[in-house]
Amino acid sequence: MTIYIAGEAVSDYREFTDQAGANYDPVGLLIDILDPDGVVIDADLDSYQSSETGKYYFVYTVPTGYDYIVINWKTVSTTPVIELVLHQTVVSIYDIDRLFCSLLYADNYANMKLNTTWLALSRNEKIAYLEQATQFITALPWKGIPVDVDQTTVFPRYMYDKRLSNDLLVPESSRYPYNANRYRGLYNTTVELPDAVKKACCEVAFMNLKEVDNVHIQNQELGIKSVSIGDQSVSYSGSRKDMFLPVNITQLLKPYVFFNGRII
Repeated sequence: MTIYIAGEAVSDYREFTDQAGANYDPVGLLIDILDPDGVVIDADLDSYQSSETGKYYFVYTVPTGYDYIVINWKTVSTTPVIELVLHQTVVSIYDIDRLFCSLLYADNYANMKLNTTWLALSRNEKIAYLEQATQFITALPWKGIPVDVDQTTVFPRYMYDKRLSNDLLVPESSRYPYNANRYRGLYNTTVELPDAVKKACCEVAFMNLKEVDNVHIQNQELGIKSVSIGDQSVSYSGSRKDMFLPVNITQLLKPYVFFNGRII
C-alpha cells in the first residue's frame, strides 16, 4: 500500500489498456475519493491530465483526519446512467506530526552528512526509521513539562534554566499540575520543537540503519549483563537508550533530556 503524508500534494498515475493490451482513452473518465467507511470526500473530479493515449495522472492534496483513502477511477455513461470503476487505489495516510522531523528535513540533513545509504532508501523505509527514532527519543526522560497536560506530543513544553531536584524522582505525569506554578513562574520558558531534536531524530534513524547487526544492542536486548573475551570484558549496566547513544546525539539532546547511564 502506498503511504502518503497528510497535507502534501501527490500524484496518482494510471494506465488503461484493452483486452489486447493496447492503450485506450476511457470515455467519461471521472475520479472519486472515498474515506475508509466508503463515504465520498470528493466526487466526479475531472482535474486529471493525460500525457499520451491511455496514460493519466491526477494531482491532489492528501486529506487530513483519515488513516487511508480510496481513489476510484471510473467511467460514467449518461444513457443509461452507468458507473464502472476501472481502477481503485488505496492510499495509506501518515500524520507527519507524529514525527520529530519531516522526510524533507531528514533528506536535506542526510545530504549535508553525505549519507547516501539513507538517500537510497524508499519513502516507506524512511518513514519507518523516523518513526522508530521518534518513539525511541520520546521515551527518554525529558526535562520540564508539557504546556498542555493533554497534548500528545513532547513539545511545546515548559523548560527551565535550573534542574529541579525532584524531577528525576517524580514521573512527568506527576509533575503536572503540582509543579506547574514553579515552571510557569520561575522557569516559564516555553520551548517549541527545537532544531537540535530534529537533528537528533535524524541521527538516531541513521544509527538504527547502521546498527541492525550491532552485537552489543543484540546482547542487551537478550538480557545479557556482561561479555568476556580473554582479558577484555563489556558490562551492560544501563538502559539501551542511555548506553548506546553516541556523544553527538546526547549533546544535541542534553539541554532537554536527563541522561543517567553511561554514554559512549
